[in-house]
Amino acid sequence: MFFRRKYKYIFLILPMVIIYRPFLFFGNQYMDENVGSIFLSNMFGGSYGMDKIKITMSVLSLFSVIIINILLSEYISEDLLKNGEYVLSRVNNKKKWYLRKGFGLLGYSFLGVLLTITIYAAGAILKSNKSIGTSDVNVILQAMIILSLFAFFSSNLINLLALKFGVSIGFLIVYSIIITSEILTYVFQKQPDTVVFRALQRINIMSNVTIGWNFSNKYLWWSIAYFLILNIITMMAGINIVSKYEVGIKNIEL
Repeated sequence: MFFRRKYKYIFLILPMVIIYRPFLFFGNQYMDENVGSIFLSNMFGGSYGMDKIKITMSVLSLFSVIIINILLSEYISEDLLKNGEYVLSRVNNKKKWYLRKGFGLLGYSFLGVLLTITIYAAGAILKSNKSIGTSDVNVILQAMIILSLFAFFSSNLINLLALKFGVSIGFLIVYSIIITSEILTYVFQKQPDTVVFRALQRINIMSNVTIGWNFSNKYLWWSIAYFLILNIITMMAGINIVSKYEVGIKNIEL
């Protein structure tokens, strides 16, 4: 079954986000802004046309992704580290097994983000005095795609690192990268708008999660392409790692 073991707890994202961000629903203050603008403001601390993001808001927006990463941190690695002999004895092709697990991981990542986006979108619709339009739907869908790809990338990377270093260390490594990238996003925003710093923003992981909304629709499509490429590279690395994995041997070459 798809919802097996602890992964069914992905649905806890709904009440947790509501408790974490109660202002999304409670209170009678209505806003004379588009649904998409309210959605982006609540989700990332920014909107179209803004030059800067509120760094605290962009960090808070990652709450549900952190929950997704925690829940999925052993989705692939657990089968190999704890039940490797049993699993691999029944697998004819390790690459196909990893790809199947990868698609399952993508499905759970998408589901977790879908639940999160639904809450933020519903809150924006309730708070806005305006009807939802095509541009609002596009913004919400783009956010769903980018966050799903990011959640999948980070969860997959945690699992692959766990095969060599263990789940806890793998999680710490990935979030050290994410935190450093988020700090760089804030630093880059304070620098002059030059070709060099624009290029650095384009290749910085967290810049593609949180600040594309402040520039243009073209930047958002770049972010989607960026994470697609990043996930393809990670999956290719994963195929190589899992195909060489042997039971009882953690020190495989990454």
